[in-house]
This record gives sequence, C-alpha cells and structure tokens, in this order.
Amino acid sequence: MGTWTNLTLDADVMEGIAPVDLRDPDFGIYDTDAISTNVADEAKGYIEMKLIREFPEMIRDGDGPIEFLDAALDIAKTHITSLVKRTWGYCVMWQYYEANAMSNTSIQIDRSGWMREKFDMAFHALVQQLRIDPDFVTQLEGTVDDDIGKFKARTFIG
Repeated sequence: MGTWTNLTLDADVMEGIAPVDLRDPDFGIYDTDAISTNVADEAKGYIEMKLIREFPEMIRDGDGPIEFLDAALDIAKTHITSLVKRTWGYCVMWQYYEANAMSNTSIQIDRSGWMREKFDMAFHALVQQLRIDPDFVTQLEGTVDDDIGKFKARTFIG
C-alpha cells in the first residue's frame, strides 16, 4: 500500500500547527523544507511505536503499524485522513521543539509541552475513531505484511 510511508508534511497539514517562525516569508504558508526529514521520520517512528505499545492486538491484526496506518488512509474518509495527518503534524512539532529546547530558551520547552498535549489528544481521537469504524476494521483485516513476499516456498529437488 505505502500511503503512510509516502505521506508528506504539506502546507495544508501544517496550517494552524506550525508557528510563524516556520512559515515561508514570501508566501505566508508553512515552509515544507523547515523540518528535516530526520525529524519527520522520527515522529513517524514514534507514532508507530506508540501504536504497538498501546494497541498490540490491532497492530497484530493489521500486520504491523505501517499497514495499520495504510488501512486508516486507504478507507479515504476525510475526518480520519485529517486525524492521521494532524497526529503526525503535532508529533513532528513536538519532536522539533524538544530538539530545539536543548539549545534555546524556555519558550521552546513550553511549545514542546503544548505540542505533546495536542499530539496526545489527536492520537487518542484517531485511535478511538478507528476502533469504531466498520470500514477500517474491514480494511485492516485485509492487509498483508509487505515482507511476506520475500519468503516464498521453495521446491526441493532430490
């Protein structure tokens, strides 16, 4: 499927999440180059680990966290897609501010805390919606682990 893996932080996702200091001064929108790929990937990894820790049965049924999130995006419901993107956006900003808090002022620490709270709220809202959405449950049951294809049955001669 790959939709979670290929998801990007675009200006629409970050509108209202990213502060003024991460906006492109020429266009007034979120600067998509402001956050490094490492921070964005770390945020995705954190979301995946949190899903595994808090919802192991659902992750098992979904053949892993990536397929779980692919299933959430594949059902193509606007409110769920928005929740996935906002959850990731808040996590990215939390990771960004936390990393900058080590070398900057206390405002970075405050912003990190605010984004962590918003991330937690968005994450729990997302998971609660997915638990009750029948289309998601059906999609989740139909996922296939991407790694299974590598281990094909072998024919032995002899």
